[in-house]
Amino acid sequence: MSGCVICGGHLPSNRGRPRKVCSATCFKQHRANRNKAKYLRLAASLPVRQCAICFSPIASPYIKGCRRITCSEGCKRQRIKDTLDQKKPAAKDRACDECKKVFTTTLHRQRFCSRICQCRGRLNSPSISKPVLYCGHCNKEYRTGRSGDGDKYCSRECSFRAMRSRRLERADRLMAGKYTAVYAKDCSTCAQFVRWGKSPRAIRCALCVSNKRDQVAYNAVMKNDKRTESYTRRGSGRSCVACGSMFCPIGTKAVSRVTCSDVCRDNHGRAMKTVEKVKRRAKTTEVDPSFSPQDIFNRDRWRCRICYKPTPARLRNKNHHASPELDHVVPLARGGAHSLGNTQCLCRECNGWKSDRMLHELPIADIEIKRLRAMAGGGRASP
Repeated sequence: MSGCVICGGHLPSNRGRPRKVCSATCFKQHRANRNKAKYLRLAASLPVRQCAICFSPIASPYIKGCRRITCSEGCKRQRIKDTLDQKKPAAKDRACDECKKVFTTTLHRQRFCSRICQCRGRLNSPSISKPVLYCGHCNKEYRTGRSGDGDKYCSRECSFRAMRSRRLERADRLMAGKYTAVYAKDCSTCAQFVRWGKSPRAIRCALCVSNKRDQVAYNAVMKNDKRTESYTRRGSGRSCVACGSMFCPIGTKAVSRVTCSDVCRDNHGRAMKTVEKVKRRAKTTEVDPSFSPQDIFNRDRWRCRICYKPTPARLRNKNHHASPELDHVVPLARGGAHSLGNTQCLCRECNGWKSDRMLHELPIADIEIKRLRAMAGGGRASP
């Protein structure tokens, strides 16, 4: 072959079969021409087809492997429109349920001729009218079509308030009887001590039950006595480490329980965290282990050394502006020591206001204002 079949250019040498094209561009054009010739031969061998719309002959019945049934784009759009019209339901004449006006519609369930008649019909229809309900929280009359809590409460506010009330009641039920006082249970027949319990209900001892020959009750009493002995071995009747009241630790974790309630447990945990924090700070400073925060509060007579406000012991470890807190005159952040002479009693408000500053760095006017407010509130300012 003398040259390329597309451009007529020079063909490069090839050791294998002879080449027909000189480059990749000419190869793509050559492949397109070959496919077109094949397609024309196939179209010539098929019978002439007619358009489904205008019945004119179709020049090329095959396009991209699909068999054509229309001759042009216009006929194609007309065929799609005719197909949709065949699937569309037939229009029917109906009378409006509200104004009795005849209208034409293709919808199966349309009962009204317009949106206005639809709204009027829904309001006047007795089957669609909303019943009168009463709110479960405020007992107010209302009408609603909402699902869920819509048939229980008149608004979302009442729903949330009722939910909060239910949670509080559930919490009270769970807390009631979980940590209770210890009752010494005496026998209702012989008045002898039987065991410790968490309710004052009267019981009978095993001897009195056996004398009455009630085997079922005797087995129940013996079972309770064995359970009480196991509770006693775990430490029944101990005192709370937070408030000092007696409680009966009954449960699976009675061995490690040291508080009477969840409130005392949280207060004790916060106090222990404070102690651990002081211990960590004391590792890098001078420590005098011969005193405790209670000694400092007793020394300062439970009064703030800045505003002279009373800081009662009942507010300790509480989120109150007058709760007593231990403060360092020279802060630990500035190299102060945790010693008896470097500590003082401050209220929570003054301790947060003082922060890591020295006493001479505080504004004198603000200190005087705090002392006057403490005196006006009933506190005696003692230097």
